[in-house]
Amino acid sequence: LILEVKNKLEREYPMLPLGSYGRDDDEMILWFLKDRKFHIEETISKLTKAI
Repeated sequence: LILEVKNKLEREYPMLPLGSYGRDDDEMILWFLKDRKFHIEETISKLTKAI
């Protein structure tokens, strides 16, 4: 699931920063996935607002 979110963020939001607390931060993506009950679209929506 983390890889799927990362790929989607890379394709749809390439302007988001990379690195710690960026669109490729595995730990942050996992935290948002858990927070959104592993719903990918909701996770991406929240991540793009947070980043």
